[in-house]
Amino acid sequence: MQEPALTLADLRHAFEELLAHLPRHDLETFARRNQLLGGGYRAGNAKMLCALVANGLGPRLLTYHADLAAFLRTHAPVARLLAMLSREMLEERAAQLMAFFGKAPFLLGLLMDPRDDVRAKVEPRLASTATELPAPETARDLLAQAFSPIVELGAAAPTSAASREAIAELRKQLEETEKKARRDRRELEEKHLAEGREVKSQIATLQFNIDERQKKIDALTRELEHTRAELETRARALASARRIEALRPWLEPAQAAEAKLAEPGTEELLERTRKALTQQALLDRASARRAELHARLEALELALNDATHALAGALNPAPELIACRNDLEAACQELRATLRLPEPETPLAGELQARIDALTPQTLSDTADLLALAERLNLLPRTTASTLRARLRQRANAPTLAGELQDKDAQAAPNPIEQRNALLASALRGQQPLLLFLDAHNILNGLSRYKQRRGTAVTHEDARKALEGDIVRLLNNLPLLHAHLVWDGGTRSDFSRAQNVTVHYSGGEGNHRADRYILDQLSFFRESSPELPRLLVSDDNDFCAEARRLGATTCRLHDFDAFLPF
Repeated sequence: MQEPALTLADLRHAFEELLAHLPRHDLETFARRNQLLGGGYRAGNAKMLCALVANGLGPRLLTYHADLAAFLRTHAPVARLLAMLSREMLEERAAQLMAFFGKAPFLLGLLMDPRDDVRAKVEPRLASTATELPAPETARDLLAQAFSPIVELGAAAPTSAASREAIAELRKQLEETEKKARRDRRELEEKHLAEGREVKSQIATLQFNIDERQKKIDALTRELEHTRAELETRARALASARRIEALRPWLEPAQAAEAKLAEPGTEELLERTRKALTQQALLDRASARRAELHARLEALELALNDATHALAGALNPAPELIACRNDLEAACQELRATLRLPEPETPLAGELQARIDALTPQTLSDTADLLALAERLNLLPRTTASTLRARLRQRANAPTLAGELQDKDAQAAPNPIEQRNALLASALRGQQPLLLFLDAHNILNGLSRYKQRRGTAVTHEDARKALEGDIVRLLNNLPLLHAHLVWDGGTRSDFSRAQNVTVHYSGGEGNHRADRYILDQLSFFRESSPELPRLLVSDDNDFCAEARRLGATTCRLHDFDAFLPF
């Protein structure tokens, strides 16, 4: 038998008939749980709900909706029975099943099937032309033969009316089983919800405990940060105190000057002098004016003396103070010329005059360096210094002394080590101040003079003492040159080996502890005393590069060995 082709309208009509026979309570429950159509229906109006479902899902019947298909299979016997058949059976008995159930219910049942490959064949069947179908009685007989094992379980012949009654009975039993299954499912869902609420309660309790622990951790973290900040502050204060202790030789003149300024001044004496001059002016106007000039000269000389001593002990002379000292010196010279007074003689000027008068080729360089140092430290009046400088040039240009100097210079060859290390050579001659930092272990391991020789029992401690002794002898009678000999040590400590030699043990842990200590000192002196020269003695290339970036000069070990005493 050939049936007409099936259209989407026929399929939708079968879908609407299926919705019309659905239990209203189950349909509303499914709609609430699955939020079908967004709840756009009135509660209790199942007819309206069916219309909304048909109108909303009818045009999209070919789009698989898993929850809706499962719900419809529960209430559609055709779909439920087809879902139990194998793919081969559905393919082989398609014509008989379509004739027995009807083409629209059959295709609708295939659309509800959970198997993708089964649903994929619905659209070709729907789009195909009319199918040759057997008569319903013939289809029933063919299906009865195909499913005879299942029919025999119901004890009825497939071709009799008893078979239909058996099928109805089986269908009834199936529906009861499904109702029981739905009831069990609701119970399981309620149990699941109760367990979910219990789990949520436990999770909330655990989250509260976690929050409380996090609060304690945050409080401990803040306390730790506060303690760490206090320790860092104490460490910086201790480091500053130790640096000040290392700078004590340079700070003592400034501290002495501050102590002197704290003593009672001469204001009272100057006030008495002014009163006496005023009284003398009443008696003798000319004497009063001269006495006033003498008092002014004394005050200017006192201020000049104070400025000279301040500049002599200053690490960083202020340009303004230098200008004031020069102006004070010029004012004193002008007043002395007005009063026709000679320049004051100082013991240092007399000593320099005597050395210049007894000048020899051997003492010329030292005398010139001493005069330059006295001028730089403002230990001589400017006029006296100019006179001594002119006298030194006159003596150096004398024919006899000039010839001796030329012969000596012709015989002396330039020293390449002193040329490479001009800063150290100049400081060792006493011509300028210098901060000398010594990488002690690097020197001890790099110079052969401190290594054990055959037949001698030189310990590491003996070598350390020998190095410290050589540094003390090298810097003897050189107050402008201060050495810092830095060793790697487990405990931080400092002690003075001589007035201008300090031995440091870096302390700390790890490698390059002494290097880090020296770099900290170089950084400190660069900020506090940028005009003070700094020299590092080491053969460590990376260490020397870091020191040069901090403004220090470097000296290699074999060059430094040439300056050490034998």
